[in-house]
Amino acid sequence: MHHLDYARVVANEIRAGGFEVVNAHVTLPGGYAAVLAGIYTRRPVVITEHTSPFDELMTTARNRRKVRFALTRAAAVIAGNRGLEAKMRKYGITRPIQIIPNLIDTDRFALRPKPPRADDDYHLLFVGRLNTDQKNLPALLRAMSLLTGRGKRNGKGYRLKISGDGELRSGYEQMARELGVDEWCEFAGMLGPEQVARSLTECDVFVLPSLHENCPNVVAEAQAAGRPAVVTICGGSEELISPRTGKAVPVDDHVALADAIKQVCRNLDGYQPEEIAAYAKGRFGWEAVVDQLTEVYETVLGLRARPGVMGAATGDRSLAANR
Repeated sequence: MHHLDYARVVANEIRAGGFEVVNAHVTLPGGYAAVLAGIYTRRPVVITEHTSPFDELMTTARNRRKVRFALTRAAAVIAGNRGLEAKMRKYGITRPIQIIPNLIDTDRFALRPKPPRADDDYHLLFVGRLNTDQKNLPALLRAMSLLTGRGKRNGKGYRLKISGDGELRSGYEQMARELGVDEWCEFAGMLGPEQVARSLTECDVFVLPSLHENCPNVVAEAQAAGRPAVVTICGGSEELISPRTGKAVPVDDHVALADAIKQVCRNLDGYQPEEIAAYAKGRFGWEAVVDQLTEVYETVLGLRARPGVMGAATGDRSLAANR
């Protein structure tokens, strides 16, 4: 659909629904179309950017003009982390940008008792799409070759459950065989939200070795389930954890990844599940994120004099324009 046609559709939805504010997710095409529709209908538009990497939106001069126009004309702009904000600044976006993480379901992804096991090994969990190299599963498989190659220590080994599917899966399975870690790796296929929640309860450590990220929900969900996370310093994941909830290592460094996994596993008693879950709820839970979004909506609607000053409750209606 052409961007102008998209804008007309959004404008019609605004008029038909009587929406007072539009929240567009991703600047192009949704944010650009929403800003045009907002101009037509005299409605404020909030853009929440998610694209990782942000460079993908800026590949042509035309796209750069549209992105800059949308981000400049929007009533407010939200990014999930400081890393994404820095990438936007690199392209000359100087306007204020609010940092608000994604909302997660802390009822579904909650701290629950770990079920009994038939073995005494450390259980790791990876969740991610296997149709792209972004999640960098090969780095984790190479890390597993180091962890399992050292043999069991104190009767403990390392087992990895891989949730995800896609066209690269067969190649990753072959790689696991070539590295000699296939007996320690379970390719579980695509799991639904309830199955992922159960797998998080069953695991000891969540691992996401991505090449780049914005605000990956699964890292927050793992912590909501009380599990420490080992992630990479990839522009997003590292901002979701704290020293008391996990470790972050350089991108594509399987030796550092293996060492971090080993350190977290051998210090599991030092990571308190209740503290990790409370941290996640306080940052990514419904109340925390909705309060921040409400402040943004009230501000663009003129119900707050400035950010951070409480205004009247709105009950406003908002329309989300997605990618």
